[in-house]
Amino acid sequence: RGGGTSRARRAAAPKQRQQRATHAREMEAEGGRNLQFEEDRAFLLSQINDGLADAVGNLASLNRNIETLNSIGREIEQISSVWLKFYDRVAGTTPAPDDDAMQDDQ
Repeated sequence: RGGGTSRARRAAAPKQRQQRATHAREMEAEGGRNLQFEEDRAFLLSQINDGLADAVGNLASLNRNIETLNSIGREIEQISSVWLKFYDRVAGTTPAPDDDAMQDDQ
């Protein structure tokens, strides 16, 4: 019995070595795929990060421009109000302040 078992082991040994070698090559290939995946992932995350940073910068610029337009709009509103009062008085739709009322206030 002992002799038969060792023959079977010897016959199975090349097959086991081949399986181990195949397994090692598969693990190595998988490691290479994992490494490539990690490199691709890092590259894509970097691009996403850069894109988001650009978007934040562009939004900040847009916000400044909107604030500038808003302040210009307030200035135009004041000028418009003055011109509207002038037009109303020239057109006679709004009475001029009474000179008597002005003297009473003084």
